Amino acid sequence: MLSKTLLLTSLAAAALSGATMASAGGVITNGSYSVGIGANGELYDNATGVGFRRLSDGFDPLAPGNPRDSWGISTSLGNAWADQNFYGTSGITGTTFTQGAAWAKAVSTTTAGANVTHMYNFAAPNIVRVHQVVTNTSSGMLTFKFQRNWDVDIAPTPFNENSYGHVGVHPNVIDSSYYGFENPNPAVAYSLSCAANCNAIGDLGGGIKVGTWTLKPGTSMSFNYFYGINNARQDSDTLTAQMFLADSDYNILSQSMDGGQYPLHGANSTAIGFNSAVPEPASWALMIVGFGMVGAAARRRQFAISA
Repeated sequence: MLSKTLLLTSLAAAALSGATMASAGGVITNGSYSVGIGANGELYDNATGVGFRRLSDGFDPLAPGNPRDSWGISTSLGNAWADQNFYGTSGITGTTFTQGAAWAKAVSTTTAGANVTHMYNFAAPNIVRVHQVVTNTSSGMLTFKFQRNWDVDIAPTPFNENSYGHVGVHPNVIDSSYYGFENPNPAVAYSLSCAANCNAIGDLGGGIKVGTWTLKPGTSMSFNYFYGINNARQDSDTLTAQMFLADSDYNILSQSMDGGQYPLHGANSTAIGFNSAVPEPASWALMIVGFGMVGAAARRRQFAISA
């Protein structure tokens, strides 16, 4: 496994030269937890140092060391990703960021033939949902994959986590990882897969790669990622149950190592999850029109046979 120090050293120059510098971001809160969001939709706000923070005691698994969350899209026309603190930003031509007290929205235009929308809100007090919408802005059919990855450093044993899973299944998950520093480009295979299940120890995190979908011009596909941290004095099994209740179908869990390796439990835990992909309303409208045309054609054929 690559060490965090070596990875940071090798990527520093590329990140500085190739990244679109984040000009805005923000923090949302529900009064018990706060979530920082980068200008391009990553989970972590560099300006405030807030990742995903439990306000009762300040626990934030993204804050220690070098915080990292990323998203990436790979299409038949190219690749784009946002990774503000590591690989840098690629293929993003602009992002519009808006927010309220407990929600935020980042809409990124890309050179990969798609716009990517990230809508953050709380699915539960300790679970944030990222509603993703991918819209085909090209003039042709667009096939795409998508992924999100995060590194976690979990107190009281930061840089020594136990990541395990996958817990749950979903037909659109292509692969998952227990490593926090996977390449943000979905076209690059994960180096440390959790697709066949895992229960690893080290400086870890999680990632989920999904797809493959094809969109007609102007149509959209939506799906949800989830990030969770445990309530104080709750174990990772309780967090898993909360993720499922929040509608996350496929989860990678990480926990501190003070209590031992799963199925033993540490004091703190985190989760990244995913659930169903569905067409957006405009795409449904096109599908309904298509179904209607198929039905009309079938009726015409039946009438011709009867006649």
